[in-house]
Amino acid sequence: MADSHLKALLPTLRRCSRLRFLGLYGNSLSTAVLKDLLQKTLELPDLHQVVYPFPVDCYKREPP
Repeated sequence: MADSHLKALLPTLRRCSRLRFLGLYGNSLSTAVLKDLLQKTLELPDLHQVVYPFPVDCYKREPP
């Protein structure tokens, strides 16, 4: 999943009031999108665990 995919899913995720676990590890997401996700899911009362990936802008990609 990329940034644009998560941005499209955020409005739907915010309506999942019984969401308890969200695993995003292994997805190519930026720091900005992860911060946005964190801010927008803080209001979910049952969300107790979120597994975030390392943001793609925090590590260098190997040259081809």
